[in-house]
Amino acid sequence: AGNRGMWQSYVQKNLLKRLFGFELLMAPYTVAHMKLNLLLCELGYNFESDDRLGIYLTNTLEENVQQATLPFAEYLTDEANAATLVKREKPIMVVLGNPPYSGHSANRSRDDKGKFTWIGRLLNEYYFVDGQPLGERNPRWLQDDYVKFIRFGQWRIEQTGSGVLAFVTNHGYLDNVTFRGMRQQLMQTFTDIYILDLHGNSRKREKSPDGSPDENVFDIVQGVSIALFVKEAHKTEQAKVHHLDVYGKRRNKYEWLVNHDMGNTDWTTIEPQKPFYLFTPLNTYLIGENNKGRRVPDMLQTHSIGIVTARDHFLIRWTPDNVEKTMREFLKLPVEKAREKFKLRQDVRDWQVQLAQNDIVNSGGFSIEKIVPVYYRPFDIRHSYFTGNSRGIMSMPRNEVMQHLLPQRDNLAFITSRLTKGETFKHVQVTNHIVETICMSPKTSNNGYVFPLYLYPKKREGEMFAVEDDGSAWQLSHKGRRPNLNPDFIKAMESKLGLRFVPEKPKPTPASLRLASPPQSIEEGESDAALKSPLAASGGDLEGGSVFYPEDVFHYAYAVFHSPTYRERYAEFLKIDFPRLPLTSNVDLFRTLCEKGEELVKWHLMTKKDRGAVTYPESGDNEVLARGGYPKYKLDKATDATSHIPTSNSVGKASMPSADTTAETPSATKGKVFINRTQYFGNVAQEVWEFHIGGYQVLHKWLKDRRGRTLDYNDILHYEQIVTALENTMRLMDEIDAAIPSFPLL
Repeated sequence: AGNRGMWQSYVQKNLLKRLFGFELLMAPYTVAHMKLNLLLCELGYNFESDDRLGIYLTNTLEENVQQATLPFAEYLTDEANAATLVKREKPIMVVLGNPPYSGHSANRSRDDKGKFTWIGRLLNEYYFVDGQPLGERNPRWLQDDYVKFIRFGQWRIEQTGSGVLAFVTNHGYLDNVTFRGMRQQLMQTFTDIYILDLHGNSRKREKSPDGSPDENVFDIVQGVSIALFVKEAHKTEQAKVHHLDVYGKRRNKYEWLVNHDMGNTDWTTIEPQKPFYLFTPLNTYLIGENNKGRRVPDMLQTHSIGIVTARDHFLIRWTPDNVEKTMREFLKLPVEKAREKFKLRQDVRDWQVQLAQNDIVNSGGFSIEKIVPVYYRPFDIRHSYFTGNSRGIMSMPRNEVMQHLLPQRDNLAFITSRLTKGETFKHVQVTNHIVETICMSPKTSNNGYVFPLYLYPKKREGEMFAVEDDGSAWQLSHKGRRPNLNPDFIKAMESKLGLRFVPEKPKPTPASLRLASPPQSIEEGESDAALKSPLAASGGDLEGGSVFYPEDVFHYAYAVFHSPTYRERYAEFLKIDFPRLPLTSNVDLFRTLCEKGEELVKWHLMTKKDRGAVTYPESGDNEVLARGGYPKYKLDKATDATSHIPTSNSVGKASMPSADTTAETPSATKGKVFINRTQYFGNVAQEVWEFHIGGYQVLHKWLKDRRGRTLDYNDILHYEQIVTALENTMRLMDEIDAAIPSFPLL
């Protein structure tokens, strides 16, 4: 632009000495040299004999100076060492790139001796937040290559003291709870952070706000973002975070990017707050309100995700007889014959045929007592073989939790997800069995976490699965168990409600003694652990309204988490962490919600037996066809498709009949669920057919999993009861919403 005469000198003296590139692979390394040479020549630069581009064949994430071990490796060693000098000493002010996205990184954070590598040592800072360890059981996504490159760029700008880090990356770090330490570290390093979220995450099934398709800017499944991290010299205050979402078709996104720069982009300033420091907009008005609630892990302390068999087709069976037959035959066969017979693919670290057979033998040999029911999917109980040993017959049996849910135990367990990526929060279930890990959602990011209500810490005669007492504040009750409830949480509930917590309902006394004794009396010689609780104050009527029990806490939480208004109000927070339980000081409301929650639990455990108005009128072979798209739902012709049964599976309040079963009304949208060409379940409301628990459309999923199978009498009866349970779930959700005056709970 009128200064062409300066170009040769500028490139030679100023540009080539300040521009560097790191490339790991030979082909792109060569192409980069060629393209930059051509570009500079086209712009009028004439390369001299000693000129070279500062592009080095090296791994950005390695630091150490290398020594040549072979004569022909000297060139590679020189390249790596020259790159190391750039990393360490040059005052780099801009780090620019599109680093690789790889969750299974080849750039190790620890060496063979378990010591941190250079990048591992830097990355370790992301494992802390607010000065405390993250406490994540599986923080593996922090090991993704793009995270390591961000950490490298952050470190490099820190060494200079000011500059810009500008990357195109996976957008997962913006809101995933695992990355909260990373986000806080970035905010502490930089003075301004600009996040342009281009979305397009097909795993999350992202859509534009208006419901239209949202496409990725690349041919990948991960969403993409552009981030510019700016560090000004001598500024120490926490970074301001600026954000903008861009949705839509790929072509439209390209056009937007071409037509916008930093100057004409309408950024929204957000204020990331503890504990998550999100780089996405959040309703700050509700953050404090939501944070007053108690996270489920802070209520029910011992928990884990569900079991992983690593071989579901082999270990998850329809009936106990199927399990017994399979296990007996499996034990008799040599390893390779067993692999062939049961179609067991190649061994992996966590599951091997020989280890599985050894586990059964070393656990006392095959035993029918180890055949247990498994909560596999919503309303879908299967069976498996459980020894409790990891890397045995099951890959990950989660024995520390699941032992408390074996058939010998009298227990309940709460199931929920920590994340709801790509799904609306409907992720609450209950069981009294061990639980499979994706019972909540087919998305592994939304795995089901299991929280037993009671723990059985003392081994009782004849029981195989137990651990020693851990000195909990709760004493063992007459049932040999104690609540899995956080004492601090219970103190808060006692303070709010003005009621006394009793860790176990007292053992029933004979009617004659009950009449002759004060309300707190117990049978002579019996120990009442409830009255000896360190948190239990003296006084109170055990059969009056002055106490509450573990089941009351469970039922109250189960009701609140089924409130449609709760799910809508806190939707943004429910995407990124466990639900939080708000506490109430209104005893009447507490009791009402306990009753509603208890009824919900009974419907979901199917201890209420009611087939409702569902029909199965046609005879036939009862096979769920594996072809033809079955099961299929078809509206009845006489139904007015514009009217509905009120539903709470989404949002908003609606009134429902208060009877135990949903009454047929002229306005209900009814239809038939066909399992084959002629047979169907009739009188099924459309809203019930579409009802989701977690990521599953319950009625469709249950039948879909039985394609090619013949339903027997009990299967048909069970399905009819599922329909009725879902009808009553919808009714109770509306009644719960009607009972809660407003949020926040007061």
